[in-house]
Amino acid sequence: MLKSLLKKGMKDSNYYLIEKLGSRGLAFIIIPIISRLLGVEAFADYDLFVYSCTLLGIFTILGIDSGIVILLSEYKEDIKILSFYYVFSLCLSTLLSLVIGSSFTIVSYLNGPIFIINYPIWFLITFFLIFSGITYQTFNFLRWRERAKDAAIISLLGYVLGILIGITLLYYFQSLLSYLLGLVLGQFISAIYSLFIAKSLIFNFIILENSFDKIKELLFLSIPFAVNYIGNTAIQFTDRFVILLMFGKFELGIFALVMKLSMIPQVLFNTLISGFLPVMYNNYKTNSGITLIRRFFHIYLLSIPILFIITYIFSDKILLFFGGEKYTEGGGLLAISLVSILLVNSPQLNSMSYTIARKTKYITYVTFISVFVNLFLSLVLCQKYGLLGVIYGTMLGGVFRTCLHSYFSEKIYSFQYSKILIIGVCVITIIESTFVLLGYI
Repeated sequence: MLKSLLKKGMKDSNYYLIEKLGSRGLAFIIIPIISRLLGVEAFADYDLFVYSCTLLGIFTILGIDSGIVILLSEYKEDIKILSFYYVFSLCLSTLLSLVIGSSFTIVSYLNGPIFIINYPIWFLITFFLIFSGITYQTFNFLRWRERAKDAAIISLLGYVLGILIGITLLYYFQSLLSYLLGLVLGQFISAIYSLFIAKSLIFNFIILENSFDKIKELLFLSIPFAVNYIGNTAIQFTDRFVILLMFGKFELGIFALVMKLSMIPQVLFNTLISGFLPVMYNNYKTNSGITLIRRFFHIYLLSIPILFIITYIFSDKILLFFGGEKYTEGGGLLAISLVSILLVNSPQLNSMSYTIARKTKYITYVTFISVFVNLFLSLVLCQKYGLLGVIYGTMLGGVFRTCLHSYFSEKIYSFQYSKILIIGVCVITIIESTFVLLGYI
């Protein structure tokens, strides 16, 4: 049974692997172009665009991408209910994108930049949110319906077309706005194709007699995840806030490049996880499913201290290749930022307990406690250690979150995760990072 689950998960993961290699791979390839052509401060603006879209996107999706998992499993044969959930999700995310994006655009036009982002960029953010929201909601439904191939295609289409159009416009107009416009146009094309792929769900839509109850149940399950996502992104925004407050845009540009490179292992893990999560959720009651869930989390943890060593050895060469000599002073940052991202995102692999037991509100508590821990540590440590102190504080916040989230996960619904492994990995990672912080290696 375990072998069949692994086979199914690997098959679906292959589609997501192609999608990630095509989209994220291309995104990493163009990093040297943007960083060298536009300079460090423009790269900081690009980073703020990406993370503003990420953060505001959470408010437009409202955690429905995760909250709907159990409902899709329960109603997987009822096309009317599935259609209702899909169309409702589309309408909600589009409306919220329009309202939120327009508000920031108007305010920045009348009163000046918000978070150093001016109104033309906020205008582009608005449309990026609308089109990417349509694509993502469709991707999410297809993924949990185990239509991995179709889900991967629509996601790949938006990213690849956006980057290609953006690079073309950047070549001719030599401005960040031209590249961002290309990203928006790519998402527009992907959104149109997404609606075509999901036309059967749209055409089967009817307003159900118990529509209000269905919406209430969906939002009840989803919103705690949205809060969790806000916390995840807030941890990354906290770093940017501290850097802008204590340093400046140049330092933010260096930090932005380091963080984007540090995301590579996390992107690869997400690719693999994307194919296995639906399999895990559909088999969490079986012995094979429990074993699969536990092993995935343990392998993820074991990779963290190993990746730290590998990254530290090659950090200077990696930064020189992607950014040039201006960015090489971030060498010590890369290894710590990489493991901090892996630790901060570890709950994606052991959050099933909260969903299964319908206790997703506890994710909210853990996440926001971690955000405040991260903010406090980053502010304190940056005073003495600069950018390295900011990243180190995030790493400690990630350790705190991993331990606390795992503790409650086991209390709520146990998958028998190894406490010794969790604590051991966290301790080793702290020791490795401390050696870098203090200059011992």
